[in-house]
Amino acid sequence: MGVVCVFSYPVPEGKSAQQIVDSLQKQVELLGAVKAGNFYVDCETYQSTLPNTTTQRLIHILHNSEQPATCFAILDTGNCLVADSQFDVLMQRLKGFYQQKKGSKIESKGQRYEYGDFLIKIGTVLIASSVKGILVEVINNFIIIFFFYSFTCFSHLTMDMLEHCFEGF
Repeated sequence: MGVVCVFSYPVPEGKSAQQIVDSLQKQVELLGAVKAGNFYVDCETYQSTLPNTTTQRLIHILHNSEQPATCFAILDTGNCLVADSQFDVLMQRLKGFYQQKKGSKIESKGQRYEYGDFLIKIGTVLIASSVKGILVEVINNFIIIFFFYSFTCFSHLTMDMLEHCFEGF
């Protein structure tokens, strides 16, 4: 079990998200990290289409390139389902009950790096092909830390741990 931290980091005026990503990738490479491929995570939201219901139900379907044979479904009730990647086919067959919500696809993609015991992922977060922020994920055998650089997000938890991990940034 790991630790997850999400921090707010505004993209400075006059700079694009891609410029920040490039800068972060350069800093990680200067520390001695080695490129280890790409990563991709996406989330699609489906909404119920049943007539005569006052409450609309939502299902969020997630895919992760780190687990290509797995699909995650999170219900609006908080229940989570871990299924085979063929769960998408089932959702297509349930078109009479659930439709994909237009413009709801969120994705993050970018570069993976290895640095000693750490796996570092740096990429952009997109909603409907529009960049909304920057994602930096740092993974150790026992610790997982997420940084989500965005215009609006949450700031919480242990800054000391981050300073220790990234003194070179």
